[in-house]
Amino acid sequence: MDIHERTTKWSKGISEMDVLSLAEKEIVCNKVAKQLFAICVTVVTLILIAIIASMFEYPWLLDYMTNTSNTVNQDLSTAHSQAGRAGGTMASLPRMIPVLAAMLIPTMAVFYIIKKPLLKREIKKLVEEKLADTPSTDDVLTSVYWEFSNQEYMSNDAFTLDIINYIEDNKANWNPNGIAINSRKVCIV
Repeated sequence: MDIHERTTKWSKGISEMDVLSLAEKEIVCNKVAKQLFAICVTVVTLILIAIIASMFEYPWLLDYMTNTSNTVNQDLSTAHSQAGRAGGTMASLPRMIPVLAAMLIPTMAVFYIIKKPLLKREIKKLVEEKLADTPSTDDVLTSVYWEFSNQEYMSNDAFTLDIINYIEDNKANWNPNGIAINSRKVCIV
């Protein structure tokens, strides 16, 4: 799976991704992929440590692991060709499945449980960085004074009339047909 396919797949079902460009989505996905790799390696390491510690506590587990190791080694040592080694590995696979399952199932569960929260956290960080890097929008509708109230307006003309009549300066500064923010999307935080 290349980066575009992964980005598309990971973006599904996350509405926060809609405000990002494809390049920004790829940046977020790369960061999360690296974090997930580190977390999964940590989980596997902790599981291996738990298995090793359990072998000291439970002798039957130590016997099982020793027998599994002996079976794998015996099957591989008696096979003298590549096909024979593959067959030896397949013959010893049933003994390795419980160990592999004990390592892979929790790791995959952690991966799928934390992927979405990590994506959302990285999106939030990226959006906050973008907001910090963008020029200030304090100049939008400058010198237009208005006090918000609970009054509902039935038309733009009625609202414009109230703004113009509110303070004398608003006549010169209010442009109801102008563009306040020239952007395809606006993120309001």
